[in-house]
Amino acid sequence: YERHPHQEVGRLEVLVLLGGALRIDAQYARAETVLKGAVDRLAEIKGTGSLDVAHAWNGLGVLYSDQGRYADAETVYRDVFGILESLRGSKHVELVFVLNNLGDVALRQGNFGEARRHLERALAILDASKDATRPREPVLYNLGRAWAGLGDRQRAARFLGETLTLREKRLGPNHPDVANTLNTLAGVFLNLGDVQQARVYYERSLAIFVETRGPTHPSVALPLTNLADLHLSSGEFAQALKLCERADAIDQASLPAEHVDRAYDFTCLGEAHLGLGHLARALTLLQKAESLRRKNPAGALERAQTDFALARAHRQAGSHAKVISYARRAAAYYRDPRTSKREREHFAGWVDAHCAKC
Repeated sequence: YERHPHQEVGRLEVLVLLGGALRIDAQYARAETVLKGAVDRLAEIKGTGSLDVAHAWNGLGVLYSDQGRYADAETVYRDVFGILESLRGSKHVELVFVLNNLGDVALRQGNFGEARRHLERALAILDASKDATRPREPVLYNLGRAWAGLGDRQRAARFLGETLTLREKRLGPNHPDVANTLNTLAGVFLNLGDVQQARVYYERSLAIFVETRGPTHPSVALPLTNLADLHLSSGEFAQALKLCERADAIDQASLPAEHVDRAYDFTCLGEAHLGLGHLARALTLLQKAESLRRKNPAGALERAQTDFALARAHRQAGSHAKVISYARRAAAYYRDPRTSKREREHFAGWVDAHCAKC
């Protein structure tokens, strides 16, 4: 295309693909430069309401979502949806991918009911279209996540299990999308009380990501943290710390310092150090996690985990007023009926033993 400047639209479409590849490789700054340049030029050539601009703009929304810029991503997705709906109509199958993205960004912000509405609309369009070329599993996967967030883990397991079957059949057993599904399904099984199955899925997810993307790719961090959580819940603090440190090193190299996902690392590290008796270090890390959590409106579970860990740390430090304060914050989540039985019982047992005023 560089040799044929009259074919500029084709060149810009390749740049959009390049931006997506840079995003997957976690080169976010380069990806944003490439995608913004392509979108702006396509808008000049084709007009802001064109399909080419909508598709390119969607790629920018995915990038924003990966960076934790959820409000920016949602704004982009809504604009893309408006373009597609005006050009294609309200029931066209091409709306499915942007409805799925709207569902995903709602999930990342903890808006599970809103996510479910977007995703059920997407699934209804797919069912009505009978378009066999459109894969169903991205929508089924996010619906599983939505039902998990709404507390219906049996339904979540059903959607995620169907997703896993379809993805393994279409993509093979060692594809990163299969690893994502395994990681999410593991969390559902953990909250259903099947710790052994959860461990199997987390370990398989981690192995796939390491094999396909390398041991330091950003996608490796989450299954590392999840495996660390299993070790923490079993009292295996030294093993958990090693996994937390690996995840932290990956995220430190790939994410901005203020990215909310860094709070996962700080909470993981803080709980491991707390279990090992390193109280001062644990408090420092957990306070970093708390600071990031308070800046992010999403993630009730994640905020509660950090608050609960801080309550336990302050109990060791003898700060009784802070124990009560943090435990009461955590209680708003852990006493919600949508919370898993495992989480409720763990929190209630600690409160009964250590915090009668909570």
